[in-house]
Amino acid sequence: MNRVQILLLRVQSVLSWLFCAFIGAPFTWLFIKLFSCKVYHKERLKGLKPPFILVSNHLTLIDSWFIAYALCFPESYWKPWLLLWHLPEKTNYYRGLLVPFMWLTRSIPIIRGAAPKEQKLAKDKIINILQNNEAIHIFPEGTRSRSGRIEDFTTGIGRIYQRVPNCTILPVYIRGTEKVLPIKSIFPRLFKKIDVVIGRPRKLTSEHKGLRAGVDISRQIFDILLEMEKEYFESKEYRAREILGVKEKSQ
Repeated sequence: MNRVQILLLRVQSVLSWLFCAFIGAPFTWLFIKLFSCKVYHKERLKGLKPPFILVSNHLTLIDSWFIAYALCFPESYWKPWLLLWHLPEKTNYYRGLLVPFMWLTRSIPIIRGAAPKEQKLAKDKIINILQNNEAIHIFPEGTRSRSGRIEDFTTGIGRIYQRVPNCTILPVYIRGTEKVLPIKSIFPRLFKKIDVVIGRPRKLTSEHKGLRAGVDISRQIFDILLEMEKEYFESKEYRAREILGVKEKSQ
């Protein structure tokens, strides 16, 4: 990255915090009130400091709204490092009037199958953000789950984590958004139940080196989320039965 690109990231960081804190947060709070959104284990955020990567399962295009609310509201007013950067797929969001909105909500567009030069620039931006002691939200699956369950993982997150040695992984598991905005739906279905489960922050290591270490760390993250999914369906603490029904809960 050159100096101009780094400067633009810093400007985006400041302006996006102002936008999200004073415009985005109140709107998000009002939107969330249209649902029964329950956040579990928020006490696990105590003492959490950036840089960290929030990793979660991916069900819909609006997962980030509920996760950002669970993590940031209202703490991001006095803890701006809790305000997450996001990596939306460019073709889903970067159209017309959405472009400045996405820029102001701390988004870095990702293009699937992009040329190596574009991939490197996006990766360098992510690493620079983390090295600047900020936080970013990454979906390890890379795309939305079609089955509702965690399906697969990409290895890029492990390689990013390797580049920022003091980084922490914060796992989060979300359910219910697939009932709010099913794939191919345009308008959200209101008054649904949403569960957001915050996991324990982790520091990850690997006995491997190089590319194999990146794959290993990605696999560890994937396994953490799989374990959270298993716990979600087996524990009576959560609302899996109410949200998904008995049949789906027993799968």
